[in-house]
Amino acid sequence: MNSWKLNGIAGHLTRQIIIESLNIVPTELYKTVKSIDNEGIITLNDGRKFKLELKYLGNYETEIN
Repeated sequence: MNSWKLNGIAGHLTRQIIIESLNIVPTELYKTVKSIDNEGIITLNDGRKFKLELKYLGNYETEIN
């Protein structure tokens, strides 16, 4: 996969997951998230910390069909 495309999709999905999980409007994202470190720990301005997880779905395409 093209690196630009991968980075764009990964950033979009990360922002979407944070917005949906915290139940905030998209315009509040940058005011709510204080930092994301190299280990993937997301720190909010109020001190709460979260970590995104990647889950193996098995043979996802076969299960859909």
